[in-house]
Amino acid sequence: MKKFFVTEFLGEYKKDILILCSLSILSSIFTLVSPLFVQIIIDDVLLNKNLSLLFPILIYLVVFYVLSTIAVFSQNYLSEYIRIKILQDKTLKLLDIFVLTNEYFSGGDLLSRFIDNLRLVSTILCLTIPSFVLNIISLILPLCIMIYINKFLCVIIIIPTLLALLIFYILGDRIEKIEEKLLKTNSQIFSFLKEFFVLKNFIKAYAIQNFFLNKFIIKLDKYKKESMQFSKYSSANISSEYLLTGVPMLILIISGSYLIIRNELTLGSFTAFLTYISLFFGPMMQLGALWATYKSTLPAVTRIKEIYDLKDETVYDKILTVDEGLVELDKVSFSFDFKILSNFSCTFYPGINYLVGDNGSGKSTILKLICKIYSPDNGFIKIDGQDIRNVSMGDLSKYVGIVFSEPYLLKILFIIILC
Repeated sequence: MKKFFVTEFLGEYKKDILILCSLSILSSIFTLVSPLFVQIIIDDVLLNKNLSLLFPILIYLVVFYVLSTIAVFSQNYLSEYIRIKILQDKTLKLLDIFVLTNEYFSGGDLLSRFIDNLRLVSTILCLTIPSFVLNIISLILPLCIMIYINKFLCVIIIIPTLLALLIFYILGDRIEKIEEKLLKTNSQIFSFLKEFFVLKNFIKAYAIQNFFLNKFIIKLDKYKKESMQFSKYSSANISSEYLLTGVPMLILIISGSYLIIRNELTLGSFTAFLTYISLFFGPMMQLGALWATYKSTLPAVTRIKEIYDLKDETVYDKILTVDEGLVELDKVSFSFDFKILSNFSCTFYPGINYLVGDNGSGKSTILKLICKIYSPDNGFIKIDGQDIRNVSMGDLSKYVGIVFSEPYLLKILFIIILC
């Protein structure tokens, strides 16, 4: 699954992501360098009363600020452009794959995969990955500067950092597992609502709305339970960040004050160190949130991959030739969530044939099986003795067509005329 994400998404959009990462780093320049200038202003300009340094420092600050502002605008604009581009490209590709497959998915489940899940993956590419790179750099640079300022104070920071990484890793795995269940339940709710809207008149006519509403309440309760589990672990992830940043900050203030009193640390250096501490712990907290976001999005990648896996890569070595037009079904079985056909056999001879049965008995399903819209679970379907499994959909459609009871054909023609 991770290999699929790397090859299908990261590989295809790596140049765009690299540009976003570069702009993300550039946008943070002002934030990263400003504490150093604050140290110089306090120690060299104010305490030593060297006003000649003030003007060049202000010039540098303005330049860095302008560059960061331009980079922020460019990053946000380009991020939205790439996100929309990914949604367009992948939606078209998913539709192209799905329309040629014989697999069955409920309408709500497909909507969830095509819209919600794809949106989550595009968010990882356009926001999460650039933010992850920026926060890694935002950790390393302040850490190097803090080591340069005072090694002893830096040790106080490193110890809780290692503990935070362990906690983030453990909570991230739990969040991924719960999110996988949550996405499935969400798609079930989509499917239920879609069917409810379609069958609204039928439900109203037979006064069975309470039955449907009770089923919907059960699904909502399940969604609520899983959502609260997700909230519990994500909240633990956030609260642990504040605990791990608060304790070392108190120790740092006590230790730093002691070093200043003993003249082992200047006030400007300690001020810069405190500023870099906030710059260090900020990315640490962001990394915890980003890790949780990444883990919670992996199930969405899995659900998209399931559509990709439907791609028909079969090499059809037979060309259908129809002379008599004899259609045979031999012990065909087919099911959705329940069995529709079981070891069904029949023969359709040239001319007019009839299928008679109650609603839902499988009449339309048989026609869709002959057209390869569906694939049988077991059994064979032959046209003039040729197994239709060995011929392509394009080849079959030259000889076999279907007119649905729903007025879809007229709707499609109307749309084509309007466009």
